[in-house]
Amino acid sequence: MANSNNITPFITKWEGGLSRNPADSASANPAPWPYKGVTGWHTNKGVTYSTFVSLAPLLKYQATPDNFFIMPNEIWNKIFKRGYWDSWHLDKLNSQSIADLIADFAWGSGIAGSFNSIKKYLATKGYSVKNTFEAVEALNKITVINGKEIFLELVKWRENFFKGLNQPAFTTGWLNRLNDLKNLGLQTIQKKKLDQS
Repeated sequence: MANSNNITPFITKWEGGLSRNPADSASANPAPWPYKGVTGWHTNKGVTYSTFVSLAPLLKYQATPDNFFIMPNEIWNKIFKRGYWDSWHLDKLNSQSIADLIADFAWGSGIAGSFNSIKKYLATKGYSVKNTFEAVEALNKITVINGKEIFLELVKWRENFFKGLNQPAFTTGWLNRLNDLKNLGLQTIQKKKLDQS
């Protein structure tokens, strides 16, 4: 079964810190507070202000300026694990590499966005799924024989998803990140094979 600890270093490596990029769709809902005299901050460590506020009651942290601008690891880990990884039931996925790919997809596109895309992919394999739990069950079925092949297909699927967004300002960065994730996934698959031999 997959473990969220495998992918968190990758995500934190790629996310960086505070952002107020006006080209990002998250800029439509910035934090209402200034930071160091500047306003318009909408994302910190990959967590948008709207996500930060919406998950606070569920995850039992305070949606304060300090918690958003500093983003303690304890809060970030709760948001990632319970807000994204657990929402996809990724602990139940047999393939660590595919779980990591989906977690990163959900992190970037939201649970609904990632599910809708994976749902379309599974339809090409003859599976009709209604929720993330059913999607994980279907992925476990189709990865029994050749999980590496399915992983690479999903990488290509996500690459096409990025290109279809037609956002040239971000596409190169997205594809570089995806290539890094592909390499991590292949290393994870190889390590599992060595552990089993």
